[in-house]
Order: sequence, then structure tokens, then C-alpha cells
Amino acid sequence: MKLFLFYNFCNAPIYFILAILFGIYYVTNPIDYLLSITGHAAIILLIILLLIPHIFFRLQINLFFYRRPIGLYVFLYSFLHTLIFFALDYQFAWPSILHEIKLHLYLQLGLLALIFLLPLVITSNDYAKKLLSDWWGKLHKLIYLVIIFTLLHYYFLIKLDFNFLIMYIVLFLILFIVPKKNAQ
Repeated sequence: MKLFLFYNFCNAPIYFILAILFGIYYVTNPIDYLLSITGHAAIILLIILLLIPHIFFRLQINLFFYRRPIGLYVFLYSFLHTLIFFALDYQFAWPSILHEIKLHLYLQLGLLALIFLLPLVITSNDYAKKLLSDWWGKLHKLIYLVIIFTLLHYYFLIKLDFNFLIMYIVLFLILFIVPKKNAQ
């Protein structure tokens, strides 16, 4: 039952995307909505991913089993976010896409975040963890660059409504400032 709830929670944005694509749910600008829902899903799951150690050390609830699938969902939504931009917004018109990437810093930062997520996804299995041993932990510290690039991507993208950005920044700062272990 727990896994059923977990995967339905993680798949909820996909259900909304399918509802839009099949015309069950109507929005005035579906491409912007799809970009928004996938981007926010990736950030929210990234926050949840970083919250797991805090939950364990403070409440003694072991949710480490969910870390790998959540990380993969972060990549999935980041990749969908990028794919929607390339496919639906620009119909894979590479000259236009490359021009836009050169022109806009938020696109460059978003692509950097996705590029830094890629080695984390590739090495998110037990074999890679064993093969890389000590380097695995060092490599997975790239998540902090992903967070920085993601927040900067979002900052340079938005024009007026900074409420979500402020909330995301505050949550990430709390996760970084508050120690995971209680000092005793």
C-alpha cells in the first residue's frame, strides 16, 4: 500500500499531463502549463529527496529506500521539461533552439542542471556505487550544483511572481543550514 501511494504521488504530474494531452483537462496555454508542471514537480521532488536524511535523523523514520526512485523521478521530470521545450515549443527546430539557448541565460542554466543530473542517474545503481566506491559519494555531491542551477534557471525565467522561488530558496536553505544530526 505504501509503494502504491508513493508511486501515485510521484506520478501525479504525469496524470495531469495525460489529462491535458487527452483533452480531459483544459488549459489556455498547454505548453506553458506542461513546462510549469514538470519544472515544479522536479523541484518539489528534489526538496523531498534532500529532506529524507533530516526525517531519518530527527524522527527515526527510514525513508532511504525511496531516495533512488525519487532521484530518478527528478531526472524524469527535468528531462520531460526539456523535451517539452524542444518538441512542443520549438518542434525540434535546432537552429531556433540553439539561438534561444545562446540568447537566454535561464535556458543555459536549465541545461546545465540537466547535464549534471545525468551522471547521477547513470550511477544511481548498486553496481556503479560499488565500482566507484569513494568517488560515488563525491560524484553525487553534484546534486548541490543541480540545485543552484535549477534555482537560478527559475529566477531568470520568471518575470513577476517570485512566491514559489522564495519558498523553494527558503526550503533549500533550511535543508542546508539545519544540521541533519542532533548535537548531543
